[in-house]
This record gives sequence, structure tokens and C-alpha cells, in this order.
Amino acid sequence: MKWNSKEEAVIAHREHPCNRVCHDGRAKVRVDAVFNVILPQSRVLDLGCNDGDFGNMLIKEKDCQVYGVDVSEKVGIKAIENGVIFSCCDASRLPFETGFFDFVNASEFLEHILSIGEVLTEVKRVLKSGGIFLGTVPHPDIENLDEEKYHCNAFTHKILTDLLSD
Repeated sequence: MKWNSKEEAVIAHREHPCNRVCHDGRAKVRVDAVFNVILPQSRVLDLGCNDGDFGNMLIKEKDCQVYGVDVSEKVGIKAIENGVIFSCCDASRLPFETGFFDFVNASEFLEHILSIGEVLTEVKRVLKSGGIFLGTVPHPDIENLDEEKYHCNAFTHKILTDLLSD
């Protein structure tokens, strides 16, 4: 679904069932896979960090320095309580220095973004040389979460490969 405004997209994202069941089922498997790749004591950016639960796991279990961004100030309060260095911003305009992060995480995030090209350009900018971009998305042929209501993008392996090959 294409929304008429950023606000409509944010509301749809907040209502998405994945945000209520993030630690169950397929989404948990994907998030766990990302967690296992991130090295201890890394500087990590978590795009669409929501309440900072993922960042908190990285802080507690891997001694990472975690920065999180989200368009909702409300979730930022919880993210800060979870130890995440939070910025309320659009991921297409990140407030960080070039080459600042070892890892950028976009778990269960890109399917909600209207300006994917701009976001990926920013990801490239803020990653250190040799840094790693990690992300997960639901597969449109496997998961049935009323995608048109909550997602503005659907990704197959080919679409992701084409997007990330630049």
C-alpha cells in the first residue's frame, strides 16, 4: 500500500502485528540471526529501533554501544530506558558522522520505508569502511500479515539483491 503521508506510514507501522509479536515466530528467528552476526563491543545503529529491546540485548550480552533511530518520540523514551542512544529522525537523514558505525541493523524495517534508496545511501555513508549492513524482511510468499495494510514494500530475494548490489 502507498500512503499519502509519512504520518500515515508511521501509524500503519505502529499497528503492524509484527511489532506486537516481534519475539515470536519467524521474526524472532530472523532477529536472532542478526544478533549472532554482530560482534562484541561494536558500535551499532538500529534503524527503526522501536522500544530498544534489540539494542538492550546487544548492550547487555555483547557490550555494544547501540544507537537507535525511530520516527516516534514515544518509543524513544523506552529505548532510552533500555540504554539505547536514541535519535528521533527519518532514516533517510541520519544525524551521524560519516563512517561512524561498525554495523547498521534494519531488522523488520525496510518493508515500512517509502524512500528506500535514500535510506540505503545514508546507511552506506554512516558505515565504517568494512562495516556491515544487516537486515531482515518478511517474505511476501511465506508470511500473511495483511501486508498491504502495513507494508509499502514487499521483497523477494531478487529484489533485495538488486537493491543492495549498488
